[in-house]
Amino acid sequence: MKSLTLKTTLIAIALTAVASSSFAAPNNGPKPHCQLGKIAVLEDGMWQCKQPSIKAADSNMESHTKGKKLGQKKPERARPDYVITKVSRTQGNDKMLAVTVTNQGADASVVGSELYATVMGGDIGTAAIPMPELKAGQSQTTFVSFNQAPDRGSRIRVMADGNKHIKESKENNNTKYFTY
Repeated sequence: MKSLTLKTTLIAIALTAVASSSFAAPNNGPKPHCQLGKIAVLEDGMWQCKQPSIKAADSNMESHTKGKKLGQKKPERARPDYVITKVSRTQGNDKMLAVTVTNQGADASVVGSELYATVMGGDIGTAAIPMPELKAGQSQTTFVSFNQAPDRGSRIRVMADGNKHIKESKENNNTKYFTY
């Protein structure tokens, strides 16, 4: 019984020695107390007092930013922005509206789209015409005809780029409401 206890004790001591040597941190010496304005830095296994500085994590950090400064946003691509700037009835034709469309964006449109005029709550429905292609800052008045004249007081929704073919800088400002 004594030999079993002695063997167990010796094995425990041997395992403790192996474990402590394999998990122990390398001896880098005591961390120094640095003077004001300096910090303790571990370099090549030795503690040294140095001025604080910021270093990149790796040498190819600049390749990740592609020459740009950190925090700098990529500029947005210039796009058109079609807006209905004016809707009015036409003199002498009760079935027609005059609609002025303006491109308030920074670029011209390169694809065609449609302009929709819908009489809300009635049997007349929607009239669709090709929308003019406009350069940046350009306006154009075009005419929309219905099959029959809307009733006085009818609410009409006019929508530029009604079929959403043009990628615009602002997609939520294409609609204007008009009381006939």
